[in-house]
Amino acid sequence: MPQSYPSKPLTHGNPAFLISLAHLDSVRLAFWIGYNVLDSPMRDE
Repeated sequence: MPQSYPSKPLTHGNPAFLISLAHLDSVRLAFWIGYNVLDSPMRDE
């Protein structure tokens, strides 16, 4: 990947990038919660 641009302005000044990051984070969190919540009853029995 060419490093002709600094990475900090990309993360701080690009709303679409931040939104996609937040979306990925929330999706990962939802999967993690869903996995733990759905898996815990099976584990307890």
